[in-house]
Amino acid sequence: MISRGQNWFDGTAICASGLCLLHCVIMPVAIALLPLAAAAAETTEMVHVLALIFVVPVSLYALGISGSRRLLLIGCLAIALLVLGAAFEDTAYAGTGLTMAGSCLLIYCHYRNWQRRRAAGAQ
Repeated sequence: MISRGQNWFDGTAICASGLCLLHCVIMPVAIALLPLAAAAAETTEMVHVLALIFVVPVSLYALGISGSRRLLLIGCLAIALLVLGAAFEDTAYAGTGLTMAGSCLLIYCHYRNWQRRRAAGAQ
């Protein structure tokens, strides 16, 4: 039986990863187009830390209770990419690339997790 709590955690994690991905795409464009956005870029380090504080426990919990070691392992890899992305955010393109790869991988994990639970509930 699919619980609403499990759906909430996967849905929340997918949204958070999607927002992270959107942030990675929009922020460089905003900085390039708006000189004022460059001043705001100084605060992105704190945004990344706050995002990780939210994303890591939600994702680990949702993937941990799924029962799929494969998805949990891939999710841990995705989280490692997010952490590396935050660590290398000052390096040209490396931080953004790592963060985007981690976000996409985490979205994939939560989506597959949601599909697995949905299929199990249908049986």
